[in-house]
Amino acid sequence: MSEKGENDFEDMVLLYTSYSRVNTDFLRENLKSANIPFYYHLKGGLLGRGSPLGTGIFKASNEDALFYVPKEFLEEARQIKIQAVGED
Repeated sequence: MSEKGENDFEDMVLLYTSYSRVNTDFLRENLKSANIPFYYHLKGGLLGRGSPLGTGIFKASNEDALFYVPKEFLEEARQIKIQAVGED
């Protein structure tokens, strides 16, 4: 899923690995509100996996989503991430 506009994926860096669909949705909305281009890849099921410590049902990924932002937006996006979902 992309919210990145015209930016090249090659110029993007990992901002956050989410283990909760709530955190995924909240961060996505905060980045959109701040007009920060981003790309995120959903990995979990309907409710996400919810556990950074183990794998989900049937050995599925325990991550819910990976968020990427362009390098030039990284610091601003980090501040928004901290406000939205904390320092994890």
